Amino acid sequence: MFTEPEALAYLAQRTGHSDENGARQLASELGFLPLGLAQAAAVIAAQHLDYPTYLARLRTSPARDLLKRTAGEPYPHGAAEAIVLALDAAADSAPSGLCQRRVNVVALLSAAGVSRELLYAAGQPGFLQHDAEGLAGPPAIDEALGRLASASLLTFSVDGATVTAHRLTMRVAAERQAQDGTLTRSGASIAQLLKAVTQSLPEPWQNRPAARDAIQQIMALHEHLAPHLGDQDTALPEALLGSAVQGGPRAISEGNGTRP
Repeated sequence: MFTEPEALAYLAQRTGHSDENGARQLASELGFLPLGLAQAAAVIAAQHLDYPTYLARLRTSPARDLLKRTAGEPYPHGAAEAIVLALDAAADSAPSGLCQRRVNVVALLSAAGVSRELLYAAGQPGFLQHDAEGLAGPPAIDEALGRLASASLLTFSVDGATVTAHRLTMRVAAERQAQDGTLTRSGASIAQLLKAVTQSLPEPWQNRPAARDAIQQIMALHEHLAPHLGDQDTALPEALLGSAVQGGPRAISEGNGTRP
């Protein structure tokens, strides 16, 4: 957590506002959590809002009904709401929907990171797309990733080859898909993508990191989907995940020495 002076200095620098009282109220609402402060500052700066206006929107965010808080929840009230506002702002900044789709993909994969190459593949025909407008090449995807990083929704690795999201950001994005009824379809599409990636792998000993990553992504997808699926929903996602596993048995047995 930031200290109060650190939070106030950070908000002033990122937003250009000198309203210390407004900044203090916002920082307190977010529990001085750096993630929430970064996302709040990005939205305030991008939309030229003052602190009271942003705080009012934060307090009426639907995230209060979206996430069920549990005892011992490590994130302060307001953090999930800040993520929802940041996700909405990113979506509004890219009418094509690319920002929202990239976040939705990352939210259902490994918290350790998702390769830029996998996100490029997700923009090709046949994967995650439901109409011609959804197709996107690497330049458009890179632009969307840049927007999301600027909004503190994603973080690039040092070499820029992978992106990661905070676990709370992933949770909020996944819960929103569950709420709007698109989670099963998204999960099935990602499973199809992972199946194609797994089948394209060379002998595992030729590229062990790629084999391990494929396994990690398959297991992460199943882990993210399981809590949101009822008995009537599990057949398709688990069948697709099984197909992904069967598509690369040598990668699974040799890539990390175990089977998921």
